[in-house]
Amino acid sequence: MHIRGVRSSEIENEQKIPYTQIPGAKPPRFLILIDSDSEIQWQIAQDSIESIWDAILEQHPRAVTPSGHCSFCGYDVERLPRPTICPECGINVDSIEARRVMRERRL
Repeated sequence: MHIRGVRSSEIENEQKIPYTQIPGAKPPRFLILIDSDSEIQWQIAQDSIESIWDAILEQHPRAVTPSGHCSFCGYDVERLPRPTICPECGINVDSIEARRVMRERRL
């Protein structure tokens, strides 16, 4: 597999290694391994993967409930400036990881 010209491979996540420390996150089915020691190539691949997640999560611009509360602890974050780190639980509700966890909970 190539991610924008960077050689990579995927392996089954048999040990169920989590991708984030956000509560409620499901471990990914596969892990992507970048076959390069170059920091620049790793960053290119990481940015590409984040862009893919942004496209998937376009319908969830923030990990908040329809009423404007943090979807992890319920704190009202509607009027807080972006990027928003919830003052109650410390999770960045604008992050890809938080949006991904919120999406997985709704499936």
